[in-house]
Amino acid sequence: ATLATGVSQSTWSWDTDGLDIGTDYQIRVQSSTNANYNSESLNNFSLVDQEGGLIFINQPTSTDEWLKGSEYLISWGDNLDEPVKVELWKEGGSNPVLSISPSTTATTLSWVVPTTLTDGDDYKIKVSSTVSGATTLPAFSDNFSIVSTTGTFIEVLQPNLNGIKWAWGTNHLISWNTDISEGVIVELLTNKSGSWEVVPAWKSGIPSTVTTESTFSWDIPNTSGLDLGKYYRIQVRTADATLDDISNRTFEINSTTGTFVDVLQPTGGEDWELGTEHLISWNDDLPGNVIVKLVYNNSGSWDPIPEWQSGIDDTPTSESTLNWVIGNSLNTTYNYRIHVYSDDDNSIDDYSSTFNLVLTAGSVTEIYQPVGGEEWEENSNHLISWNDDLTEDVILTLWYKPSGLPWEIVPAWNSGFPTTGVEGTTYSWDIPDYDDGTFDFGNHYRIRIASSVDPTEFLESNKFSIIQPVTMLAYPNPANQSFTLSVGNTIKGKYTVELYDRYNNRVMETVGNTQISNKLKISTSDLSDGIYFMIVTSNNERTTKKIVISHK
Repeated sequence: ATLATGVSQSTWSWDTDGLDIGTDYQIRVQSSTNANYNSESLNNFSLVDQEGGLIFINQPTSTDEWLKGSEYLISWGDNLDEPVKVELWKEGGSNPVLSISPSTTATTLSWVVPTTLTDGDDYKIKVSSTVSGATTLPAFSDNFSIVSTTGTFIEVLQPNLNGIKWAWGTNHLISWNTDISEGVIVELLTNKSGSWEVVPAWKSGIPSTVTTESTFSWDIPNTSGLDLGKYYRIQVRTADATLDDISNRTFEINSTTGTFVDVLQPTGGEDWELGTEHLISWNDDLPGNVIVKLVYNNSGSWDPIPEWQSGIDDTPTSESTLNWVIGNSLNTTYNYRIHVYSDDDNSIDDYSSTFNLVLTAGSVTEIYQPVGGEEWEENSNHLISWNDDLTEDVILTLWYKPSGLPWEIVPAWNSGFPTTGVEGTTYSWDIPDYDDGTFDFGNHYRIRIASSVDPTEFLESNKFSIIQPVTMLAYPNPANQSFTLSVGNTIKGKYTVELYDRYNNRVMETVGNTQISNKLKISTSDLSDGIYFMIVTSNNERTTKKIVISHK
């Protein structure tokens, strides 16, 4: 094939694009006027694929969801000398959806996802060489999603109750919950004409702009342009209306100067802890302020508790919520209610349902050990464990039931339990020596775990036994070259034996197994004369004995 004619220089730049790959090519250069003057390559040469050409895509990945109208980074890597082109494709498509960049030498590209694209989870990015006929394989990303919204739900919270009446010229809180990060639009709906329609923003007083908040303080216009009646709802939706929610119940807009107060929270039955913070909320159509009071049941009448004791600011307020830090001096034996009433006319009021104030809102939910039926020796150590959802410490007490008598508490000085609170959910208990006859050995003990601020909030274990220890022998003692440890039936299975010198240095450790033998011979030939302490450990139980070694 003739590559070029009329070349006057001694070099020529050749584009091999379009030629077949092969190994038997040569170049001939000859005179344009006399073909007898020519020269060929000394050897054959090859036309090959773009040797080592590579393109790989870093982003997007298969887990990505890209929101229409938002900006994202496309990134890749390559070792090509020429520019690459970037395209958007769909799985199974024979042509690109669109060209993102026809030519770039960079390895990243900032792309605003067009709002005209349809939602889908089968999009992919293609990066390929811009050279015509290039043999380097193009790179495709994993399938990723392009969506109209990143969220999955909207839930209108307020207004959402029966009987709500809001007046012209008053302010009320619209609230909702959503996982949509790009924001939502709030609208007033009316069905006065028989079908639900959006009330224009200029008429409703609710702007039609996108908000990323979860509440909107709505000033209801003081105008007859907003029709009176009980046929309104609130709609919260995405900008493209692919996801929305509408308040469950209709509410009324009226022109009254005020007719009602409706306490929304507390709803009744709550257990609120002294010293904690809670939200009191109410709804009203009053043009003026309201006063909030804590009241208690005093022999059949609901009497107010002064501000200094309740912790509720009783200054008149135009808001519809109040953050209450509950006073620590309130009596937890009373029944309580919240009373909200008009500052101008105290006959316009409402009471919440009854709720409780408690010292603690948590509890001990389960005792894992002891489970009941254990036989624990005096002078032994055991782990007590439990679960609770308390914010405070717990108090551990030992209870004992004499024959024919009620359960009674074992004093702390005799039980081995601390008198102060215990953190966490485990306690290592050293059972004291009961050989003085203060309490009987036997299956009549329980552990009680109680809140440190409310002793009436507790859980008790099942019964377990405290027994005299079964003799564990070590002989001869004093020992010369060795001694024998006999554990009898006190241990089941494997156990560990450790010797410590009087400076608390461990000088020996070995393991025994009662499934093989109840006796274990322990060599002392390498130990110096003196007093040692032997600790035998099995199943979280530890027994200590003094051993004397004498080589005389």
